[in-house]
Amino acid sequence: KKLEWLQLAKMVRALVAVQRQLKNWYIVLSRMATLDVQSLNQALPSSWRVNANEHSAWERLDELIGLTELKAHIREQVNHLRQQITEGSHSRAPMHLVLTGNPGTGKTTLARLIAEIFREEGLLRRGHLVEVDREKLVAGYVGQTAIKTDEACRQALGGVLFIDEAYSLARKEQQDNDFGKEAVDTLIKRMYDWKDQFMVVLAGYPKPMQQLLESNPGFERRIGAQIFIEDYKPEELLEIFELIARKNKRAIAEDLREILLRIFAAEYRRKNDKFKNAGIPELLFKNVAQRHLKRCENHRLNNLEEPLQCEDLPNEYHVMLTEEAED
Repeated sequence: KKLEWLQLAKMVRALVAVQRQLKNWYIVLSRMATLDVQSLNQALPSSWRVNANEHSAWERLDELIGLTELKAHIREQVNHLRQQITEGSHSRAPMHLVLTGNPGTGKTTLARLIAEIFREEGLLRRGHLVEVDREKLVAGYVGQTAIKTDEACRQALGGVLFIDEAYSLARKEQQDNDFGKEAVDTLIKRMYDWKDQFMVVLAGYPKPMQQLLESNPGFERRIGAQIFIEDYKPEELLEIFELIARKNKRAIAEDLREILLRIFAAEYRRKNDKFKNAGIPELLFKNVAQRHLKRCENHRLNNLEEPLQCEDLPNEYHVMLTEEAED
């Protein structure tokens, strides 16, 4: 039977991740004319299908714009955990992470990549991501919250339990019928019981997340690292805009590129804890692309050949730059 050796590692990871009995896989594989990713994908659930041309998780992490400190932190943690395994340490450092940052810093994307990296490094068996929020963990009656939270942890075994806006589990003014504390207590117990079997990634805005961690002293002993995702700098916001433009097959005029950098610099100077990061170039590109399309239609231009120009900028951005210059 022909085997595509270059795809073997990805195929094996997919087989392990799906968790079927070996005899079932033997039957499936024996029916394939060629053992390759394309044939295997026909037997895999859609969420586990493999992209033969996809880069490794490490490569995709490195391809992300900015995030220099975070990338270094992840490498440091992985190397530390692998060293402990090599040395046969009986008390491995916890894998669980806290990711904090303003909106638009890609916390969900990062959690998914971290799951895949830990699988590639042999630190997680499956490397899948189970994404939940308060609604999926907290019930309305005594005892039900513990059951829901425990089930979410079980689903994440071998992978990552990603809890977005995790601070909502510890509201500042909890009422008697708020069962967020029950979810936290159950989560902390499983983070200890199954510390080598799955990873919990708690994500949210910096200040509320600190309140969550202070709500239960058990977090401090179970969290392996707290990583703050820095806001994108103006040059990085421009890179994101350019990346979006390339994906949409749009060229950017050089004078527009210079003005975009000024816009992102202005946005960065007046940023606060609600700074939208990647959301800023995403929204700007959407607005510019709409005006660009309308201009091309009016002048009968090919919108794929005509670059984005300064005149495609919405008026409010010109006003913002004028105000910045006056200040």
